[in-house]
Amino acid sequence: ARQIRRVEKLLSLAQSSNSNEAALAMDRARQLSLQYQIDRQSEQRNYTYILINHKKKTMPAHQSTIASILCTHFYVDCVSRSQYDAGSREQYKVLEILGSVENVQIAEYVYWYLWRELPQLWRIYSLAQTGQKRRSSQRSFYLGVLNGFHEKLSREKALAEGAKQGSVIQDGKALVTLDKSLERLLKQELKSFVNERFPRLNRGRTSRTGLEHDAYHSGVARGQTLELRQGLTHTSRQLALSKGRNS
Repeated sequence: ARQIRRVEKLLSLAQSSNSNEAALAMDRARQLSLQYQIDRQSEQRNYTYILINHKKKTMPAHQSTIASILCTHFYVDCVSRSQYDAGSREQYKVLEILGSVENVQIAEYVYWYLWRELPQLWRIYSLAQTGQKRRSSQRSFYLGVLNGFHEKLSREKALAEGAKQGSVIQDGKALVTLDKSLERLLKQELKSFVNERFPRLNRGRTSRTGLEHDAYHSGVARGQTLELRQGLTHTSRQLALSKGRNS
């Protein structure tokens, strides 16, 4: 609980008008959960998973792209699969987010933040456009926002890694420089957990063909300014980690 409160403060600090401070805070928030596990490396880490089910028979491209962002920047893995719903007697596509308890909780927050933000940003953009609002334009805009956000996180990570060791953020704690060998170890543990759960996993790729140039690049520009503004405790969905297990 104390760790999550610290992450919440850092996500709030990521709104800072000081670009260097904001980048350090965002990167520290992503690394905090990983560092927590490194500090407890002699203990057995607890791995879990959650399901995201929108009760759709296909997974839209922007949902797959959100999953890619989580895997790249938030130390989790994501698997798309089908699940039978006994109530409706239908098969739905679900997204499974896997990782340590702490990382899954942060990733779920980021998922729902992006999922709710996309239609709001689209409404603002589409109101300023003339002509027909086509579904392909919305898809292009969504993917543009997410790609812009991915580029922003990548820049912030590079900036944080290039900052001088010992830079103070907010609470007197220095920026953590992760030991690469330990980071690889934790990634291997996650991979083993995923392989145990999905022994025959095949991964597909999100198609970006047929994008509309203007909508996509407008989305990229907006995504590069997107901030994770609210704290974890303010999310409308609370984690039920009843599926937790030891790897």
